[in-house]
Amino acid sequence: LDLEKYLSSDLYKRDKPWLGSDIKTTAVRDYSRVFISIVVPQICGHVASVADYSSNLERVREDIVSFSTARQADWNFDIAINTRDRLDRGGLELYLTHTGSCVEMGDEGFVGRGNRANGVIEMYRPYSMEAPCGKNPAYSIGFVYTEAAQRISERLMKDLGLKTEVSLTSQNARKILDPWHISIASEFGMELPREEVTSLVHSELDRIPDIPIDFIEGKITPY
Repeated sequence: LDLEKYLSSDLYKRDKPWLGSDIKTTAVRDYSRVFISIVVPQICGHVASVADYSSNLERVREDIVSFSTARQADWNFDIAINTRDRLDRGGLELYLTHTGSCVEMGDEGFVGRGNRANGVIEMYRPYSMEAPCGKNPAYSIGFVYTEAAQRISERLMKDLGLKTEVSLTSQNARKILDPWHISIASEFGMELPREEVTSLVHSELDRIPDIPIDFIEGKITPY
């Protein structure tokens, strides 16, 4: 997620007018070896040749390696970029677009396919089936409860040192500040200090009205 944010940042794009916005990253870690597969679009109006296209990708590859090793120096990174490219056939198929996004080809997907609130599509961890985007941020639990559960989990780690998975379940016509069911699972089934956890959870539930305001003010970025 940090890598995608880095490549999509205004600072990184400042001297790369050819760099598109539709960057997608997939990562798989096998102990200390990390496989990263990434697609990086280029904007055709700023790419004069296949050689320039290839050179731009090599520059991105070097930056990915530098960025990654700076954070995990003892890991080995295996980088694959734009694996559908056919440079061996004179650039017959490249990720070269007019706008920098595949949306111009109708390949835009749908809300709910990904778009997890924390920015990561984590298939082997619990996640809400409610998409955070496309929902009313004032009262839709698809957005509000996802953010509230994330905040509770972060507080449990910060204040009590507990690694947890938090789920909030709503019920039709029930007040948002009063979830129908709250589930907190701890790592390795460790017993939780019930009074401390309960107090912390209620303090975060009381702050739920802040979530739509934080969204409007740009303090929350739904992916």
